[in-house]
Amino acid sequence: MDSGKSSERIHYLYWIGILSSLLIYSAVSKFTPEPKFTEYLGNAAAGISIVLGVVAIFYSFISNNNLSASLGNITGVSESLKLSESKIGNVLDQSKILIGNHDENIKNMRDISQHVQSSVLTLSETLAAMSSKTDELQQTIRIVPMRLDSLKEMIEKEKQPVATVPQSNHPQGFSPEQASSFNAAAPVSGNFITYACVLANKHDRELSIEEVCKLIKRNYPSLLTGFMHCMYATGLVSREVVDGKNDTWKIVGVDEEIAKDIRPYFSRYIELAFRNDAQKMADYLSILEAMENFYSGSPTS
Repeated sequence: MDSGKSSERIHYLYWIGILSSLLIYSAVSKFTPEPKFTEYLGNAAAGISIVLGVVAIFYSFISNNNLSASLGNITGVSESLKLSESKIGNVLDQSKILIGNHDENIKNMRDISQHVQSSVLTLSETLAAMSSKTDELQQTIRIVPMRLDSLKEMIEKEKQPVATVPQSNHPQGFSPEQASSFNAAAPVSGNFITYACVLANKHDRELSIEEVCKLIKRNYPSLLTGFMHCMYATGLVSREVVDGKNDTWKIVGVDEEIAKDIRPYFSRYIELAFRNDAQKMADYLSILEAMENFYSGSPTS
């Protein structure tokens, strides 16, 4: 269909061209013999030039109007670009401020995190100390019945009549039963200082309250010193002050029966109090081993 229309259009063009040629030929043939043909042709050319000039003027006017509109549009676009540039600048400034605040917030969060971590560690240490004190209180509560029985037995024995014996110049030592009752009635810290006296006397070593606190892992210097003074006042321990050292003595002697009973007593006490707590039993045995190694001069494990 498209090829048919193209052939038809070509035929029309042929006919238009032929008719135009005939028209021009007829006009030339008719007007050429005229004497003023050249003048007429010049006037026609001038008229055509005038018409073309007027058309050019109108076209220029229309083009200038379109150019002005285009320039106006360009000016508007330029103003829009300037406004967009200003807005973009403001956004960049705000972004810089936000970035600075973000860095400051990160630093503040890091400081807060460190404070929280420090508080948590302090709380953990406090809870661990409370747990240790609770364990010691439970241990003391466990052995209260045993110590009450020992005190009762000791009081009953003291009520029994004894034969009058001549007084000697030296205090009479404990019997095995009295020594066992004494060790059972004493607090655990007192048992530890008693065993330290026995070991120091046996291996000819000085006894320092500070060293004993380190060995038994308990910071009870006043309690240990007070119990030591009581044992000395009752004649159960003989000691000599070491010059230049606070709370340090050379143990000259310990009651024989107490010295014999203190280590077996510890074994009985540990087995009775911690039969269901293997960890506590191991801790107490390691303390006794550390004391024995320290006073005997053996290296600690």
